[in-house]
Amino acid sequence: MRDVKNKSLLQRIAREAGVSVMTVSRVVSGRMAKYRAARERAKRVLEVAARYNYRPSAAARTVATGRFHAASLLLPGGRDQQTVLFAGLLDGIHDRLAEADYHLNVARLPDEAALVQTNILPKALRETLSDGFLVNYARDLPEAAAESVRRLRVPLVWINFGHKVDCVDLNDFGGGRMATEFLLDAGHRRILYLHHLPSTHYSATERAEGYAAAMRAAGLKPIVWREDAWHPVDLVEARYVKLLRSSRRPTAVISYSRQTTLVVLAAVAAVGLRVPEELAVIQFGEEDYVLPGFHAVTVRLPWNELGRVAAAMLLEMIEKPGRRFPRRRVPMLLLEADKLALMNGPPPPGRLGPCFGMGTGGARRRGRD
Repeated sequence: MRDVKNKSLLQRIAREAGVSVMTVSRVVSGRMAKYRAARERAKRVLEVAARYNYRPSAAARTVATGRFHAASLLLPGGRDQQTVLFAGLLDGIHDRLAEADYHLNVARLPDEAALVQTNILPKALRETLSDGFLVNYARDLPEAAAESVRRLRVPLVWINFGHKVDCVDLNDFGGGRMATEFLLDAGHRRILYLHHLPSTHYSATERAEGYAAAMRAAGLKPIVWREDAWHPVDLVEARYVKLLRSSRRPTAVISYSRQTTLVVLAAVAAVGLRVPEELAVIQFGEEDYVLPGFHAVTVRLPWNELGRVAAAMLLEMIEKPGRRFPRRRVPMLLLEADKLALMNGPPPPGRLGPCFGMGTGGARRRGRD
C-alpha cells in the first residue's frame, strides 16, 4: 500500500514540476546531471517535493535492489576504553562511500568478555544493516571479536592490520625508507631509529625495516633503539640524554611517533641541542612539531587517502562477491617545505657511530672506537 502511495505521489510531483517520473526519481535520489538545464529542473522538483515532505524510502530501495547501500565501520574498544579514530580516516571513508551514494554506520566492538553476551553485541552484528564492513585497528583486536566479524560472511575490509589480503594499510616500510634516504641525501651518516615503547603492531616492525633497508643500501649499519618491554619514560629519556651527550652521538633521529618525539624533545632540551641545526629529527604523524629551537619534520600519515582506498576496496568487494583482494598500501608523504626545514644545518663530519642492537634500548658497542 505504501509503494502505491509513493508512486502516486511521485506522479503528482512530476506533473506539478513539469518533468517525468523518472526525472523526479533521479533528483530525489541525488543522481541528477550537473548541467544548467538539469539543475533548473532539479530545483523545481525539490521545491514541489518539499511541499509534500517527500523523501525516497531506503527500505523500499533495499527490497527492490537487495542492497542497503550502506557500510558499517567497526571500531575496537571495550567498555572502559576510548576509541581511537583519526578524523582524516573517517572523512576519507565517508566521502568515498558518499560518492557511491552509500551511507556509513558506525559501531564499537565490545571487549572479549562482553562478546559472549548476545544482548551486548552491537546492532550492526546482530542485524543485517549494511552491505559490508570496515574494521579499523585501534589496539589489539581480541580473537573472539575478530571471529564474530568473520562469521558474518559479508564483504569485509581490515584497516591498518597488516593482513596479506582484504586489507588496506599505510606503507610503513616505504615511509621508513623514504625518511632515511632523505637524511642520507642530506649528508647524514649517523642516523638513529627510535621507538620508546614496545609494540606488536606491524607498523613498528615495518618502519624500522624500511629504515634498516635504506641504511644497508648505503653501506651503513642500522642503529635501532626499540624497547621490548615497558620502561618508565624518565628512564628512557635518561638513555637518550646519555646518547646525545656522547662524543659520537647521532646527527639525525627518526622517531616512530609523536609520542616518541616528545621523549626526544625532553632529552634534547636537557642536553641543549638545537633542532634541526645540531640534530635533525624526523617523526611519523599528522603535522610538524615546532617549538623555539626545535623543529621536528613529519612524514605525513595520509589518513584521508587511507580511508578512501579502504572504502573503494569495500565497494569493489560488494560488486564482486567472493573475490579476495591483495593488501593495498597507501604511500606516506614528505612535503618539500619540510625537506627544506631539515637542510638548515649540515651534519658534523665523522665516522659512523657505534652500532646498537634491536632490543631494550641499551647501547651495545661492537668493535673498537
